[in-house]
Amino acid sequence: VRVKVLDSLSWRVWSEQKRHAILRQSVESVYSAAHRAYKQVRDIWPKIEEMHLQDSNENLGNIIENLDKSIVISDKLKRKPELLIPYIYHSARQIMFFGEMLDEGVEERDALYIVPRNIRLRTLENYDLTNLINMELPLRLCIECEPERYATSWEKRDAIEKAVPEIGYFLHAKCANGVCTERTFCKHITEIRKYNPDLHKQTRREILAPARKSD
Repeated sequence: VRVKVLDSLSWRVWSEQKRHAILRQSVESVYSAAHRAYKQVRDIWPKIEEMHLQDSNENLGNIIENLDKSIVISDKLKRKPELLIPYIYHSARQIMFFGEMLDEGVEERDALYIVPRNIRLRTLENYDLTNLINMELPLRLCIECEPERYATSWEKRDAIEKAVPEIGYFLHAKCANGVCTERTFCKHITEIRKYNPDLHKQTRREILAPARKSD
């Protein structure tokens, strides 16, 4: 099995993902991502500035729809307009200032310091069967994974199952081995097997026993 996935992650989250060398991936230049974000934000900057100055969410839905192409905005923030509007404004203002510095002749490498880490980077991820069912993807389908990666990983999982239905049965979080290795367990494992707090505690004791003996 060979599956290529075209994705986008925030600069911050991709900085974490790149450490996992088992997944072969290509990523666009952060300069390219910053320039694309600037062009997209520039087109709607007057609306963003007006929304911030008037403290109004009248055009908030339309602004978010456009900004989602440039930056990552968490679902939690989207449910809190009192935080969302300042978040959007200050993120966009940093991106606009990046463009202003370039216009003034500042080197890209220096102007990049002002770019927020929530800009989107486009990635091309190459999954083989090992990474799909044993190593990379199962780890990211765990609810303890970083929230952005968790959400995008489930989107990938569903898209991959649709493209290759034969392997859908195997595309699960890491607890598909029958036990949860995290401090607390979630609904994922209860959908796979009968599981309860007593069994979870017993499992954790068994997992930790070798380490305690070595101490």
